[in-house]
This record gives sequence, C-alpha cells and structure tokens, in this order.
Amino acid sequence: MTRSDDRLAHPFLEEGYRDVTNAYVTDKNGKMGKYAVLELAIGPDLTLGSPMNYDGFNDWIQMDYTITQEKGIHAPYGENRKCLVAIL
Repeated sequence: MTRSDDRLAHPFLEEGYRDVTNAYVTDKNGKMGKYAVLELAIGPDLTLGSPMNYDGFNDWIQMDYTITQEKGIHAPYGENRKCLVAIL
C-alpha cells in the first residue's frame, strides 16, 4: 500500500505492507454474505495505517491498496463465490 499527501511538493509519504489480523465473509448486517472483510493491524507506531498526515495541521491523505489473496477465506456455506472486499 502507499500513502501520499497532495498538499506536499513531494506527495509520496511511504509504502509497505499491512498485516491482516482477521478475514471473514459477511453482508452489510453482519450476517453471512458476499463481502470479504479484512481487518488490518493498527497502532500508534504503525504509520501505514494512519489516514491523516500532519503538515501544519492534520488532513486526510490518499491511501492506495493492492490486495492479493494468498489463501482462502472460510465461508461456512461451503461454496466458492466472488466477494467484494471491505477493509477495516
């Protein structure tokens, strides 16, 4: 993933990998559905997870993700289905 701040002369901030702490399939109500949800590690020392950058004041920044599925996500209904991805 990459972080950038368009307010800066050189917008690129950093790039790297985020750790997925949990992955599951759900719908918008939290029941079994068609969305693959990825929970990502966050913390005060994990700057890749910060959606803001300080440049005189805090402001939202651009965060771009490339997601590659390396193993299956367990779906209790036992079928392989295409899923939309939500990142938490």
